[in-house]
Amino acid sequence: MAANWEGLVGEREATAADVLKGANMAVLQRDLYRGARGPSPTDEDVWRLVFDRATGTVLVRHDWETERHSGLDEFEIAEFLAQQAGAQTALLSLLFGEDAVDA
Repeated sequence: MAANWEGLVGEREATAADVLKGANMAVLQRDLYRGARGPSPTDEDVWRLVFDRATGTVLVRHDWETERHSGLDEFEIAEFLAQQAGAQTALLSLLFGEDAVDA
């Protein structure tokens, strides 16, 4: 199964955090999970699998936005998988197929 990766800046405008981290097209990402965060339709959580080709680093990035604030967190894969939620299930499904989620 071929992954559908997007260049970081190609999917959305670079944030201040991206600029500070030196984000460029060497960073690839794929959406894992999107979910509502609050009452407004624009309040959402977005979880992405991120691969930095320059460093060989793979991590999970969590962006969230509400009317009052927004933020960004990054997790190493093991740290992310230690949590139990829909985004973790989505990553396991992406990596190993639906059978991995049911096991």
